Amino acid sequence: MTTTTFTTRIDLGLKKRLEQLAAREKRSASYVANLAIQNLVEEREATRELIMVGLELAKQGHSIPEEDIDNWLRSPEEDAAFPTVKSLR
Repeated sequence: MTTTTFTTRIDLGLKKRLEQLAAREKRSASYVANLAIQNLVEEREATRELIMVGLELAKQGHSIPEEDIDNWLRSPEEDAAFPTVKSLR
């Protein structure tokens, strides 16, 4: 993987915490920061993709009833199945 320099401003307290974390994990602060940025970017990309899929399904007349989403969110089961998409047409 090719790397490049990326300069940013960071809160002094956060920098200290980052350096402490890196030291505990026997990694450089740069490595830990790079990993955090990578995770953030991947999470945001995945969220955007899910939104785009949801919008496309809505355009096609598919939806998940609000009650089903509420029940899923309130479920005590951590691995509860995601509600089924239903056709509005």
